[in-house]
Amino acid sequence: MDYNVTWRKKDKGWQCIISYKDSIGKWKQKSKQGFKTQKDGKAWLDKTVKELKKKVKDSIDPTLDKITFGEFCDMYLEHIKLYKAINTINSFGVVINMFSELKDKDINKITNVDIQKIIDKVVKKGNRTFATLEQYLIKLSLIFKAALNDYHIISTLPTKNIKLKTDKKKKSKKALTKQELDNLLKDFKDSKYYLVILIASTCGLRLGEILGITWDNVDFKNNTLTVNKQWNKVSGGFGFCECKSKNSYRVVPVPKEHYRNLKNIEM
Repeated sequence: MDYNVTWRKKDKGWQCIISYKDSIGKWKQKSKQGFKTQKDGKAWLDKTVKELKKKVKDSIDPTLDKITFGEFCDMYLEHIKLYKAINTINSFGVVINMFSELKDKDINKITNVDIQKIIDKVVKKGNRTFATLEQYLIKLSLIFKAALNDYHIISTLPTKNIKLKTDKKKKSKKALTKQELDNLLKDFKDSKYYLVILIASTCGLRLGEILGITWDNVDFKNNTLTVNKQWNKVSGGFGFCECKSKNSYRVVPVPKEHYRNLKNIEM
């Protein structure tokens, strides 16, 4: 149970305030005043913390009390398959596989130390970048947050305060100049990739979004593209599917200088 203790002077005495997280992660408080000294309140503090810990533990779903990390991950993946794209499901699978050492351990017994040890091993191997590990931890945290907030089978997040070794040398990104872009478009003028490069360079769409554009998404009157689907992995191969998030659905303006290029291709 996450908790902290605050002492403050009140009415010529001391008040003890215990702030703690309940089984669904909400902060609550328990307090008592009238102690002559902080030492006088220690017995009450120790007893109350013990009672709160038991209360939080007892509120955890008993039917899932012994579920392992691997079993919970299987359950979690089955759930998100209903709402997430295959690429997202696969990325969670990669993360779960990375932490396979935890597979047979009860999920409510996994600690910050267990996760840090695995992270440290991966860092020593040097085959994962800081950015990749950071994304792995984000997904791992989502799994544990589901266990905490949705299923109430853990009382704290073991992914908190994990230390990552940052990259000392960050790769800089360089945007194309207008001349470089014009040259690139000229070189690919007769290529099947021309339209992809044109939209990517001028409209800021992701590759999957570009491949999901059909002619009914092109508004030649207002010079816009409507992003309402993407081309990505689906069950059985590749095909049209929903966009990555609700913010991905948008109408994007097409620069006037490239309007004729799209019109010529359409014709």
